[in-house]
Parts: sequence; C-alpha cells; structure tokens
Amino acid sequence: MAKKICVAAVRVGYDAKWYLEESKNHPVHPATWRILKSQPNFAEACLRSWSNFVEQYQKRNTLHILEGSAFQSTVRFMMEHKQASL
Repeated sequence: MAKKICVAAVRVGYDAKWYLEESKNHPVHPATWRILKSQPNFAEACLRSWSNFVEQYQKRNTLHILEGSAFQSTVRFMMEHKQASL
C-alpha cells in the first residue's frame, strides 16, 4: 500500500520517496539495526534516528513514506525493550 501511495503521489506531481521497512537505505530503521535490538540503548538510538530524520528532511519539499516503520518496527522494539527491563 505504501508503495502504491508513493507511485500515485509521483503521478500527480509530488516529489515522493518510499522506503521499504528495514531496507538497507531506510533512513530511520535500516536492516543493519536488527543486531542492535537487544542492546540496552536501542530505544534511545531509535528516538535519535527519528529526530535526525525529521531534522534532515523537514525543510525539503518531498513526501517521505516510511513503510511500517513508525509503529510496526521501531515502536514495537522499543516497547519490547521496555517490557524486558521492567
């Protein structure tokens, strides 16, 4: 669905970029982060990554579509980490 939204946005004239969840070039949660999931500072690293992404791209006139990353991956891993530390 995310890819279709990106294609449709480009078709009507938007500058749009779609990122597949956990792909190597994902700007927030790349595939290489899988090994960091069990690290104690994983939640903080995810939040820093989101902050860096927003800071870098907020002034560009591009629609960024991050497939599933906002809730499905990063937040889920952060919640798992929080539960494990309780």
